[in-house]
Amino acid sequence: MFKSVTCTVTCGDLSVTCTVTCSDLSVTCTVTSGDLFVTCTATCSDLFVTCTATYSDLFVTCTVTCGDLSVTCTATCSDLSATCTVTSDDLSITCTATYTSHKR
Repeated sequence: MFKSVTCTVTCGDLSVTCTVTCSDLSVTCTVTSGDLFVTCTATCSDLFVTCTATYSDLFVTCTVTCGDLSVTCTATCSDLSATCTVTSDDLSITCTATYTSHKR
C-alpha cells in the first residue's frame, strides 16, 4: 500500500520538486550555504515530510503527510532552485539547494 505524490513549483529561477512514496522511513537532511538554508526531514510511520528553504526574500515550504496523505507546496521566489525528493521502499532521499544570484 504505497502512496505517491509529486509536487512541483516553478517561479522564475526557483524550482521546487517534492516527490514522496510512502512506506516506512526516517531520514533527516540539512543543507546550509551562506544565507541559504534548506531542511529536509522525513519520518515514517504515518510519514511526515517537511522541506523548508529560506534565502533572503525567498521562502519555500513543502509539506507532505502520509496517512490520509496531505501535500502542501508553497514558494515565494528569488534566485534559488531547491529540490527535495523522498522515495520510500528502498528509501532514497535527496535534498539539493542551489542559488544563483544575478543581483544580491
